[in-house]
Amino acid sequence: TEQEKEFTRWCVENDIHRFYTWTRWKQIRKQVLKMDHSECQRCREHHKYTPATTVHHVNYVKKHPDMALDIWYEWHGIQKRNLVSLCHDCHEAVHNYRKPKSQQKPLTEKDGTDPPRPENRDFWQSGGDRWEASTISRKVAREEKIKK
Repeated sequence: TEQEKEFTRWCVENDIHRFYTWTRWKQIRKQVLKMDHSECQRCREHHKYTPATTVHHVNYVKKHPDMALDIWYEWHGIQKRNLVSLCHDCHEAVHNYRKPKSQQKPLTEKDGTDPPRPENRDFWQSGGDRWEASTISRKVAREEKIKK
């Protein structure tokens, strides 16, 4: 929904950890793991069974917050997976975590534009989680005070 996308954009700007602890994300994550029979899809391509421990965003949350809860996406008319079950080692490999720092590419690219702040500052609730305008307002006020 639009409110879920708004909340995800807020998390990207302010506190990405809130996204990963959000009940809605946990529901989608569980759905993806179930869909993949809790098997690492990358290992499976190599005819190897490894339990999946992570759900990877093909389109990174920080770069594509509006797609963060989408299991599938369309690219040039082809439907592709956006959320994929991976084991710990494959997830590290996909993100190049094991390369020396000098060879690592950034996990996301910053294009210089930040997503807009949520316009709907009313009480927002989904899946048992609460996101209150007062929390956002205090954080924004604090950031503006620091800038001055």
